[in-house]
Amino acid sequence: MFEIGYSGILQYVRTSKEGVNQEADIISTLNGKQYITEVKVHITHHQLQTAIGQLLIHRFTYNQEAELQIALPKEANLSKLPPGLIKHLEDIERIHCLFPSVR
Repeated sequence: MFEIGYSGILQYVRTSKEGVNQEADIISTLNGKQYITEVKVHITHHQLQTAIGQLLIHRFTYNQEAELQIALPKEANLSKLPPGLIKHLEDIERIHCLFPSVR
């Protein structure tokens, strides 16, 4: 796994609350702040909708204060991610899109 200062990295963690269950791809900590990341290998509207829904469920089942992230390949087709949507996800939903480049 690729680390950039993150610690306590956990993969495939099942979160649960009040009968709602969801599996998180990655839960990690950076500078004392917890991050929940959903990883998608390509981007389609369905994959984006799935990632957003999964992250919102994690916010309910695991940690309301965690930073939420969608990791997408650097080569992702950004036409599926209009700037207005990215801004809304970041400003309103507190969901950030990452485009890591792993070598």
